[in-house]
Amino acid sequence: MNIVPFAASAAPGLSKGMETMSEVPILEIRHLKKYFPIYSSGLIFSKQTGAVKAVDDVSFTVTKGETVGIVGESGCGKSTLGKTIMRLTDRTEGQVLFHEKDIATFNREEMQELRKSIQMVFQDPYASLNPRMTIGKTLEEPLLVNHVGSAQERENMVREMLREVGLDPSHYNSYPHEFSGGQRQRIAIARALINKPEVIIADEAVSALDVSVQAQIINLMKDMQKKYHLTYLFISHDLSVIRYISDRIVVMYLGRIMEIADKEDLFTRTIHPYTESLLEAAPQLTRRRQGKLIMNMDIPSASNPPSGCVFHTRCAGARQECETLVPELLDIGCQHCVACHRAKELVR
Repeated sequence: MNIVPFAASAAPGLSKGMETMSEVPILEIRHLKKYFPIYSSGLIFSKQTGAVKAVDDVSFTVTKGETVGIVGESGCGKSTLGKTIMRLTDRTEGQVLFHEKDIATFNREEMQELRKSIQMVFQDPYASLNPRMTIGKTLEEPLLVNHVGSAQERENMVREMLREVGLDPSHYNSYPHEFSGGQRQRIAIARALINKPEVIIADEAVSALDVSVQAQIINLMKDMQKKYHLTYLFISHDLSVIRYISDRIVVMYLGRIMEIADKEDLFTRTIHPYTESLLEAAPQLTRRRQGKLIMNMDIPSASNPPSGCVFHTRCAGARQECETLVPELLDIGCQHCVACHRAKELVR
C-alpha cells in the first residue's frame, strides 16, 4: 500500500511507510501479504478454491525505541501480522526488513541470530509455558540454545531476570502451575528479555488478565523498555491499553491498514469512519464528538472481502467509488495517514 501526499504541507520523508528523513527504521514492513489457501474437499484430488486474506498489502515502519500499537477488531489480521513479521509463518508477498535486511533471505544461522533480536510475548500465559519445565529451566533454555555462559552464569542471569520482572529468585525451581496469570505473564516477559532483544512483539499480552494486573504488566513493560532501550510492536483490541502504551497507532480492518497516526493525533483528529466507530464503541474514553457512529452488519469474511474499500459495506458514508476503488493511504500531514476516499472531506 503506497502512501501518497495529501497536501504540500504534509510531513516530509514518508516515501517508505512512516519513515522520517532523520531516522532509519529498525523494522520496515513493505507491501506485506499473508494469504491462507482454501482447498476443495475432493475424494482423491483437491484444488485451491480461494484464500483467506489475513494480511493484505500492509506497509509501515518502526523506529528504534518507539512503541507502535496495532489495533482492530478480532479477525482483522493483527496476530497474523505479528507472526509473519517474526517469520513464525511464511509471507505470501512483500518484505519484512530488519536493519534494512529482508528476513525472508536469512539462512538458519541468521534466523537464530534474528530470534535473539526479535522476541514475542503471547496472549495466553497458561499455554505459552511448558508445564513440565521449571521456571529456571524455561528461562535458561534461550541462553542454552545460544551457548551463553556456563551453567552457573546462566542460573545467575535467570535469577537476576526474575528479580527484574518482580518475582522472587527463589521461584527458580517452581513450576508454572504454582503461579497466577499475572505472574506467568511476568515469566513470559522475562523469557523474552533474557537474550537482550531489540524488538518485542506483544500479541494481546494483557487481554487474558484482570484489569488491575493488566496495569502492573503494562507498567513493567514500560519500565523494561526504558532500561533496555526496547522497541515494541504492541497488538491489542483494547483502545485504552493501546493509548496508554503506544507512541503511534496502526488501525487495521480485514487485513488492511485504515489509519496510522501519533496516538494523541489519532484520538483528537480521527479521520477514518472505522477508527471513529471503534472509539465511539469504547465508552470509557473521553470523546470530542457527540452522537454514535454505528457500524452496519457483521465483519465480512476475509476469504471473500468486499471489493474496493473493504469497509464500505459497514460505512454509513460510503459512496459509489468506495465499492469499486481501493483507497490509497493518504498522508494528511503530521505523519497522519488515512485510507479513505472521503479523506479530504473528513479533514475539512
